Amino acid sequence: MRWTRSPALVAVFVVLDVVVLVLAYLAMRHNEAPLAASSSAEGLIAREGPAIVGPLSLAVAPSGALLRATRGSCDERAPVPAKVWVAGAYKVPLKRVTVPGLVEVLGVTASDDKLTVVGADGSCKTHGYVSTDSGKRWARTSVPPNVWWLDLDTTATKLHGPVDGGVVNIDCRPIGVSTIVRGQRALVSCADFNVVDQPRAADLPAVTYGVEGPVAAALAKGKPLVLATSDRCLASLRRVTSQSATKQVACLGNAGAPLGLAVSGERVFAQVGQRLSYSDDGGRSFHDYPGGV
Repeated sequence: MRWTRSPALVAVFVVLDVVVLVLAYLAMRHNEAPLAASSSAEGLIAREGPAIVGPLSLAVAPSGALLRATRGSCDERAPVPAKVWVAGAYKVPLKRVTVPGLVEVLGVTASDDKLTVVGADGSCKTHGYVSTDSGKRWARTSVPPNVWWLDLDTTATKLHGPVDGGVVNIDCRPIGVSTIVRGQRALVSCADFNVVDQPRAADLPAVTYGVEGPVAAALAKGKPLVLATSDRCLASLRRVTSQSATKQVACLGNAGAPLGLAVSGERVFAQVGQRLSYSDDGGRSFHDYPGGV
Protein backbone atom coordinates (compact mmCIF):
# COMPACT_ATOMS: atom_id res chain seq x y z
CA MET A 1 0.00 0.00 0.00
CA ARG A 2 1.47 3.39 -0.94
CA TRP A 3 1.26 6.30 1.34
CA THR A 4 0.64 9.66 -0.17
CA ARG A 5 2.41 12.68 1.33
CA SER A 6 0.87 16.11 1.43
CA PRO A 7 3.13 19.12 0.64
CA ALA A 8 2.69 20.35 4.22
CA LEU A 9 3.99 17.09 5.69
CA VAL A 10 7.02 17.11 3.40
CA ALA A 11 7.83 20.65 4.49
CA VAL A 12 7.71 19.60 8.16
CA PHE A 13 10.22 16.78 7.56
CA VAL A 14 12.56 19.11 5.69
CA VAL A 15 12.52 21.61 8.55
CA LEU A 16 13.17 18.85 11.09
CA ASP A 17 16.13 17.58 9.04
CA VAL A 18 17.64 21.08 8.93
CA VAL A 19 17.19 21.52 12.69
CA VAL A 20 18.91 18.16 13.39
CA LEU A 21 21.86 19.07 11.16
CA VAL A 22 22.27 22.48 12.81
CA LEU A 23 22.16 21.00 16.32
CA ALA A 24 24.71 18.34 15.37
CA TYR A 25 27.04 20.97 13.94
CA LEU A 26 26.76 23.16 17.05
CA ALA A 27 27.42 20.18 19.33
CA MET A 28 30.53 19.28 17.33
CA ARG A 29 31.84 22.87 17.55
CA HIS A 30 31.14 22.95 21.29
CA ASN A 31 33.17 19.79 21.85
CA GLU A 32 36.05 20.92 19.65
CA ALA A 33 36.47 24.44 21.07
CA PRO A 34 38.00 23.48 24.42
CA LEU A 35 40.46 21.16 22.67
CA ALA A 36 41.62 23.92 20.39
CA ALA A 37 42.03 26.32 23.32
CA SER A 38 43.86 23.69 25.34
CA SER A 39 46.27 22.95 22.48
CA SER A 40 47.00 26.66 22.13
CA ALA A 41 47.67 27.04 25.86
CA GLU A 42 49.91 23.98 25.91
CA GLY A 43 51.87 25.37 22.96
CA LEU A 44 52.35 28.68 24.76
CA ILE A 45 53.60 26.93 27.89
CA ALA A 46 55.96 24.81 25.81
CA ARG A 47 57.39 27.91 24.15
CA GLU A 48 57.78 29.71 27.48
CA GLY A 49 59.62 26.75 29.02
CA PRO A 50 61.11 26.76 32.51
CA ALA A 51 61.36 30.12 34.27
CA ILE A 52 65.10 29.79 34.90
CA VAL A 53 67.46 28.61 32.19
CA GLY A 54 71.16 29.18 31.72
CA PRO A 55 73.26 31.08 31.08
CA LEU A 56 72.39 33.16 34.13
CA SER A 57 73.74 36.39 35.62
CA LEU A 58 73.65 36.93 39.38
CA ALA A 59 74.91 39.91 41.40
CA VAL A 60 74.57 40.91 45.05
CA ALA A 61 75.23 44.22 46.82
CA PRO A 62 76.83 44.54 50.28
CA SER A 63 73.34 45.30 51.63
CA GLY A 64 72.08 41.99 50.29
CA ALA A 65 70.11 43.48 47.38
CA LEU A 66 70.04 40.84 44.68
CA LEU A 67 69.82 40.94 40.88
CA ARG A 68 69.15 37.82 38.82
CA ALA A 69 68.75 37.63 35.05
CA THR A 70 68.58 35.00 32.35
CA ARG A 71 70.60 35.78 29.24
CA GLY A 72 67.95 35.70 26.54
CA SER A 73 68.82 36.36 22.90
CA CYS A 74 68.40 39.30 20.53
CA ASP A 75 68.96 37.07 17.48
CA GLU A 76 66.19 38.10 15.09
CA ARG A 77 65.87 34.53 13.84
CA ALA A 78 64.78 33.30 17.26
CA PRO A 79 64.54 36.14 19.81
CA VAL A 80 64.17 35.13 23.45
CA PRO A 81 63.58 38.02 25.89
CA ALA A 82 65.69 37.95 29.04
CA LYS A 83 63.97 37.64 32.41
CA VAL A 84 65.00 39.80 35.37
CA TRP A 85 64.28 39.46 39.09
CA VAL A 86 65.19 41.82 41.92
CA ALA A 87 65.24 41.62 45.73
CA GLY A 88 65.67 45.04 47.31
CA ALA A 89 67.30 43.76 50.48
CA TYR A 90 68.69 40.60 52.07
CA LYS A 91 66.14 37.77 52.21
CA VAL A 92 63.43 39.95 50.68
CA PRO A 93 61.57 37.72 48.19
CA LEU A 94 62.68 38.03 44.60
CA LYS A 95 60.19 39.69 42.26
CA ARG A 96 60.07 39.57 38.49
CA VAL A 97 60.57 43.05 37.01
CA THR A 98 60.30 44.53 33.54
CA VAL A 99 63.29 46.31 32.03
CA PRO A 100 61.89 48.21 29.03
CA GLY A 101 63.74 47.47 25.81
CA LEU A 102 66.06 44.83 27.28
CA VAL A 103 66.22 41.59 25.31
CA GLU A 104 69.63 40.01 26.00
CA VAL A 105 71.68 40.29 29.22
CA LEU A 106 75.47 40.34 28.91
CA GLY A 107 76.60 41.44 32.39
CA VAL A 108 75.25 42.68 35.73
CA THR A 109 76.46 44.51 38.84
CA ALA A 110 74.78 45.48 42.11
CA SER A 111 75.68 48.14 44.66
CA ASP A 112 73.71 49.46 47.63
CA ASP A 113 72.29 52.34 45.58
CA LYS A 114 72.29 51.01 42.01
CA LEU A 115 71.47 47.93 39.95
CA THR A 116 73.11 47.78 36.54
CA VAL A 117 72.47 45.53 33.57
CA VAL A 118 74.55 45.66 30.40
CA GLY A 119 72.47 44.20 27.63
CA ALA A 120 71.15 44.43 24.10
CA ASP A 121 67.85 45.66 22.73
CA GLY A 122 65.82 44.03 19.96
CA SER A 123 68.25 45.38 17.36
CA CYS A 124 71.21 43.84 19.22
CA LYS A 125 72.56 47.27 20.17
CA THR A 126 74.28 47.32 23.56
CA HIS A 127 73.20 49.70 26.33
CA GLY A 128 73.31 50.11 30.06
CA TYR A 129 70.07 49.71 32.02
CA VAL A 130 70.20 51.27 35.49
CA SER A 131 67.78 51.26 38.42
CA THR A 132 68.18 53.23 41.64
CA ASP A 133 64.89 52.13 43.25
CA SER A 134 65.25 48.35 43.57
CA GLY A 135 64.13 47.61 40.02
CA LYS A 136 60.86 49.56 40.00
CA ARG A 137 62.08 51.92 37.26
CA TRP A 138 64.92 51.57 34.77
CA ALA A 139 66.81 54.14 32.71
CA ARG A 140 68.56 53.20 29.49
CA THR A 141 72.03 54.75 29.30
CA SER A 142 75.35 54.25 27.60
CA VAL A 143 77.26 51.34 29.08
CA PRO A 144 78.42 52.48 32.54
CA PRO A 145 82.14 52.52 33.34
CA ASN A 146 83.70 49.84 35.54
CA VAL A 147 81.50 47.01 34.25
CA TRP A 148 82.62 43.90 32.34
CA TRP A 149 80.32 42.04 29.96
CA LEU A 150 80.19 39.19 27.48
CA ASP A 151 80.19 39.51 23.70
CA LEU A 152 76.94 39.03 21.77
CA ASP A 153 78.68 36.28 19.80
CA THR A 154 78.63 33.27 22.13
CA THR A 155 81.54 31.70 20.21
CA ALA A 156 83.81 34.75 20.57
CA THR A 157 87.05 34.58 22.56
CA LYS A 158 86.89 38.13 23.85
CA LEU A 159 85.53 40.17 26.71
CA HIS A 160 84.23 43.73 26.92
CA GLY A 161 85.09 46.10 29.75
CA PRO A 162 86.83 49.24 31.01
CA VAL A 163 90.01 48.74 28.99
CA ASP A 164 91.62 50.62 26.10
CA GLY A 165 89.48 49.97 23.06
CA GLY A 166 86.72 48.50 25.22
CA VAL A 167 87.56 44.89 24.43
CA VAL A 168 90.22 42.36 25.38
CA ASN A 169 91.06 39.06 23.72
CA ILE A 170 91.02 36.13 26.09
CA ASP A 171 92.40 32.62 25.71
CA CYS A 172 89.06 30.84 26.06
CA ARG A 173 85.38 31.11 25.20
CA PRO A 174 83.76 33.01 28.09
CA ILE A 175 80.40 31.73 29.32
CA GLY A 176 80.17 33.88 32.46
CA VAL A 177 81.74 37.03 33.87
CA SER A 178 81.73 38.66 37.28
CA THR A 179 82.86 42.28 37.75
CA ILE A 180 85.02 42.48 40.90
CA VAL A 181 87.01 45.12 42.79
CA ARG A 182 84.86 47.94 41.38
CA GLY A 183 85.70 46.99 37.83
CA GLN A 184 89.46 46.73 38.29
CA ARG A 185 89.23 43.01 37.53
CA ALA A 186 86.87 40.45 36.08
CA LEU A 187 86.49 36.77 36.88
CA VAL A 188 85.75 34.90 33.68
CA SER A 189 84.33 31.37 33.57
CA CYS A 190 85.56 29.60 30.45
CA ALA A 191 83.69 26.91 28.56
CA ASP A 192 84.76 23.44 29.77
CA PHE A 193 87.90 24.47 31.68
CA ASN A 194 89.61 27.38 33.49
CA VAL A 195 88.67 30.54 35.35
CA VAL A 196 90.56 33.66 34.29
CA ASP A 197 91.23 36.65 36.54
CA GLN A 198 91.41 39.44 33.96
CA PRO A 199 92.87 42.78 35.16
CA ARG A 200 91.87 46.18 33.85
CA ALA A 201 95.43 47.49 33.95
CA ALA A 202 97.31 46.74 30.73
CA ASP A 203 100.59 46.25 32.59
CA LEU A 204 99.22 43.42 34.76
CA PRO A 205 99.01 39.83 33.53
CA ALA A 206 95.84 37.74 33.53
CA VAL A 207 95.90 34.82 35.98
CA THR A 208 94.43 31.49 34.90
CA TYR A 209 93.10 28.97 37.43
CA GLY A 210 92.72 25.34 36.40
CA VAL A 211 89.08 24.58 37.20
CA GLU A 212 87.17 21.84 35.44
CA GLY A 213 83.63 22.59 34.28
CA PRO A 214 83.25 26.15 35.65
CA VAL A 215 79.89 27.82 35.21
CA ALA A 216 80.19 30.95 37.37
CA ALA A 217 82.81 32.48 39.64
CA ALA A 218 82.94 35.18 42.31
CA LEU A 219 85.56 36.56 44.68
CA ALA A 220 85.43 35.32 48.28
CA LYS A 221 88.09 36.30 50.82
CA GLY A 222 90.44 37.28 48.02
CA LYS A 223 90.21 33.92 46.20
CA PRO A 224 87.85 32.73 43.45
CA LEU A 225 84.85 30.71 44.56
CA VAL A 226 83.54 28.69 41.64
CA LEU A 227 80.29 26.93 40.84
CA ALA A 228 81.24 24.03 38.59
CA THR A 229 80.24 20.61 37.37
CA SER A 230 82.11 17.42 38.17
CA ASP A 231 81.71 13.67 37.81
CA ARG A 232 80.84 13.31 41.49
CA CYS A 233 78.67 16.41 41.91
CA LEU A 234 76.64 18.12 39.22
CA ALA A 235 76.60 21.43 41.13
CA SER A 236 79.87 21.66 43.02
CA LEU A 237 80.87 24.80 44.92
CA ARG A 238 84.67 24.92 44.88
CA ARG A 239 87.25 27.20 46.42
CA VAL A 240 90.45 27.85 44.48
CA THR A 241 93.45 26.94 46.64
CA SER A 242 96.16 27.46 44.00
CA GLN A 243 96.41 28.05 40.26
CA SER A 244 96.05 24.34 39.63
CA ALA A 245 93.92 23.11 42.53
CA THR A 246 90.47 23.57 44.05
CA LYS A 247 88.68 22.19 47.09
CA GLN A 248 84.97 21.41 47.26
CA VAL A 249 83.15 23.55 49.81
CA ALA A 250 79.71 22.04 49.22
CA CYS A 251 77.83 19.80 46.81
CA LEU A 252 74.61 21.58 45.94
CA GLY A 253 73.02 18.50 44.43
CA ASN A 254 72.77 16.37 41.34
CA ALA A 255 69.18 17.17 40.37
CA GLY A 256 69.68 20.56 38.70
CA ALA A 257 72.29 22.23 36.54
CA PRO A 258 74.56 24.87 38.13
CA LEU A 259 73.67 28.26 36.65
CA GLY A 260 74.79 31.26 38.70
CA LEU A 261 76.85 32.44 41.68
CA ALA A 262 77.22 35.69 43.63
CA VAL A 263 79.14 36.51 46.81
CA SER A 264 79.21 39.40 49.28
CA GLY A 265 81.23 38.84 52.45
CA GLU A 266 80.03 35.61 54.09
CA ARG A 267 76.87 35.60 51.99
CA VAL A 268 76.89 33.19 49.05
CA PHE A 269 74.05 32.86 46.55
CA ALA A 270 73.85 29.93 44.13
CA GLN A 271 71.33 29.17 41.41
CA VAL A 272 71.00 25.44 40.73
CA GLY A 273 68.23 24.46 38.35
CA GLN A 274 65.05 26.28 39.38
CA ARG A 275 66.27 26.72 42.96
CA LEU A 276 68.10 29.75 44.33
CA SER A 277 69.92 29.02 47.60
CA TYR A 278 71.77 31.26 50.02
CA SER A 279 74.41 30.76 52.67
CA ASP A 280 75.42 33.18 55.42
CA ASP A 281 78.41 31.16 56.58
CA GLY A 282 80.62 31.26 53.51
CA GLY A 283 79.01 28.30 51.76
CA ARG A 284 79.13 25.66 54.48
CA SER A 285 75.32 25.43 54.69
CA PHE A 286 72.57 26.54 52.31
CA HIS A 287 68.88 27.40 52.54
CA ASP A 288 66.15 28.14 49.99
CA TYR A 289 65.95 31.82 49.13
CA PRO A 290 62.45 33.37 49.49
CA GLY A 291 60.74 33.56 46.13
CA GLY A 292 63.79 32.04 44.51
CA VAL A 293 61.86 29.43 42.52
